[in-house]
Amino acid sequence: VVEQTINVGAETAAALKAQ
Repeated sequence: VVEQTINVGAETAAALKAQ
């Protein structure tokens, strides 16, 4: 569960940077 949260955070950060 913790690893999934970290992955989601990384994906969100990448998406924000892409914008």
